Amino acid sequence: MSRVILFLFLFISVLTTIAQDITVVDTRTGDPIEGVVIQSANALTQTGTGGKAHLDAFPRETQIVFRHPSYLPVKTSLPQIRSRNFRVTMTESPVALDEVVVSVNRGEQFRSEVPNKVEILKPVEVLRYHPATTADLAGLSAEVFVQKSQQGGGSPMMRGFSANRLLLVIDGVRMNNAIYRSGNLQNVVSLDAHMLESTEIIPGPGSVIYGSDALGGVLSFLTWKPRLNTSENHQAEGIYRLQYSSANNAKTAHLRWGSGNPHFAFLMAATVTGIGDLRMGSHGPEEYLRPEYVTKARFTGADLIRQNQNPLIQRYSGYHQINMMTKFRITPSEKLDFNLGIHFSALSDVHRYDRLIVYRQGKLRYGTWKYGPQKWGMASANILYRSRHLLFDKANLTAAIQYAGESRHDRNLNDSLLYNRSEQLTMTTLTLDFTKKTGNQSHLAYGLEGAWNLLNSAGHADNLLSGRAFPIAPRYPDNSTHRSFALYGSSDLAIRKDLFLHGGIRGNLILAKGKFDPGFYNFPFHGFNTSQTALNGNTGLVWHPTLLWKFNLMGSTGFRAPNLDDMAKVFDSEPGNVIVPNPGLKPEYARNLEAGVVRKFGSTAKIEATFFLTVLKNAMVRRSFLYNGQDSILYNGVMSKVEALVNTSKARILGTSITADYYFSPALYTRHRITTLYGKDSDGYPIRHVPPLYGYSSLAYHQKLWFAEIDIRYNGKIPYERLATDERDKPYLYLSGKDGQPYSPAWYTLNLRTTLEITPGITAAAGLENILDRRYRPYSSGITAPGRNLVISVTGKW
Repeated sequence: MSRVILFLFLFISVLTTIAQDITVVDTRTGDPIEGVVIQSANALTQTGTGGKAHLDAFPRETQIVFRHPSYLPVKTSLPQIRSRNFRVTMTESPVALDEVVVSVNRGEQFRSEVPNKVEILKPVEVLRYHPATTADLAGLSAEVFVQKSQQGGGSPMMRGFSANRLLLVIDGVRMNNAIYRSGNLQNVVSLDAHMLESTEIIPGPGSVIYGSDALGGVLSFLTWKPRLNTSENHQAEGIYRLQYSSANNAKTAHLRWGSGNPHFAFLMAATVTGIGDLRMGSHGPEEYLRPEYVTKARFTGADLIRQNQNPLIQRYSGYHQINMMTKFRITPSEKLDFNLGIHFSALSDVHRYDRLIVYRQGKLRYGTWKYGPQKWGMASANILYRSRHLLFDKANLTAAIQYAGESRHDRNLNDSLLYNRSEQLTMTTLTLDFTKKTGNQSHLAYGLEGAWNLLNSAGHADNLLSGRAFPIAPRYPDNSTHRSFALYGSSDLAIRKDLFLHGGIRGNLILAKGKFDPGFYNFPFHGFNTSQTALNGNTGLVWHPTLLWKFNLMGSTGFRAPNLDDMAKVFDSEPGNVIVPNPGLKPEYARNLEAGVVRKFGSTAKIEATFFLTVLKNAMVRRSFLYNGQDSILYNGVMSKVEALVNTSKARILGTSITADYYFSPALYTRHRITTLYGKDSDGYPIRHVPPLYGYSSLAYHQKLWFAEIDIRYNGKIPYERLATDERDKPYLYLSGKDGQPYSPAWYTLNLRTTLEITPGITAAAGLENILDRRYRPYSSGITAPGRNLVISVTGKW
């Protein structure tokens, strides 16, 4: 009898053990992996939320295979799984083609099936490379070049386009609003890199899916999602990160905490950053030094020019920032998924460093030039409905309201008048997307989108001697509106298992309205009430002749309708120049042809090359203009040359990007990225946002607990002949050649980084950037890059 009881006890114990959940995680990051197919000879299942799955149906001694498109397969058995505490680890394939992307067509697709080139940046990049801003994070991609006018900024460039010709998207919601400018744009820093679960970079026109502004590409930022859990009881998890950077004495603290059960989850996150004045490198051009700066006398408040005791320190480049995020997720059934999110970002005063180094008549020109506290907030609601219907399998409704507040404050040296201009903009967006599976590997996507912008703009000047204030012309017409509406559709068709065809079309309507105050400017027009339409399309082909090859060909069109900043602003664009409104602006259109090839060499190497040609018609460029018949006017007390945005006939940009990865072993690998672009407009002038040749090469070692990498990052030279006319007007940003003409010199840096998992919950990271302490300034940037910089961080779970 005792033997029978013992046998039953052991049998029940084995059954109970086998019935336990298993968890599949990433070998390197420890993050759970969803969508892993688990298969044996007689059973099949798949991991769900949290990377969990049941193995009740799997025989005890049979071989079990774990497969995922982005990971190397794992073969094991139940006894081995039990010996590892029901935890299975998978290693990411070094040369995977089938990574899932979500932003190309607003739905999950394998990257191997889309004709667009897509790059994905993951949280591990934040851990290893310590990007100071989200712009710096995007700059880790070979497709993105980053310009900086001040430390608290970063303007991404892609394929010769920048600012309001690139579309920023957060959690499926467009960030671009009616006052995103055509010059260098710093708004991407409102987002916090520590709060991003992934960043998808899609170069080339994306207007079919995203509408206006997506001429050069789309930067889609996906923030962390609340995690559901299979346990009925809430299971909480927290993440903290502390980071320090020596070049600017920057201190960052990030905290993220969430909890969830099968039907409800929430997440809260906050990041606080304090950044001091930036130190440049010791070895390089003396023209980049900061020999003096303007300060105020203690008692009189008068401007004083002081000698900088350390010319390597870029005085007044520091700032502070805070980011907060709260998200809720509710899943009452398998068909419904509700997501609510609240984001908030605030920057302190940020001095416009490139203006603080401008001289006039042998003296620093400005006593003050700064951006006031920049605030951005968004509340969004998303409803995802999954159910097979005649017209759709998934319906996704996203509604969001955003607030953006910014201001500019400038004063000439020893001038008693401080000019202040501020904007408050509210943007409401509504997007409804549908997807329908039409075949084994084919699907249809369609939807509609609307955006409403309301702008309030004000200006006043403070007399610092008398203490009195009086109104001045605002940057934009107050109470202006900008609205857009669109319908779109796209389809992916699997002609064969190895051949995919993509096509899409979108119709757009854009309305803008505003009135100029005649008390400030005597324009020949009183306001504007414009209506613009645009039709866009794309078509693409993807061919996989073997598992080792991928060819893609893409033809697409894009457009950008003039926004309020393009047609209605009045502001000091550069010292001595003033932009005036041009309500007669028309949309600009891009025609893009792109070809790409990917070649894998087993699981050890991958080479990818992309070639593109973009022709921009009716391009909006800054040119000399007349105001009431005059080519110069008095603006802020200075006689300034009149300019305006106008449509030129054509511009052409072409380029190539090449990436190569080679794995000497699963732990030791080398990576190489290089991008080169060329562009001119129909008048023969170089395109402003075409950067020099740039890229990097790296050698890395990564085993389970330790990562180390050494890399070289470099930029080529832009001679005077390739400088855009806009840039030639800013010689203080560049070096002067033998002929006295400005040019942008080449540069390179040597960098070393490492991470170490001290315990399963704590990871330490360190980096020594710009080891040679070189002094350099990236193309078009107003602030000199950091010198030798030690960055350390600690990341832990709690």
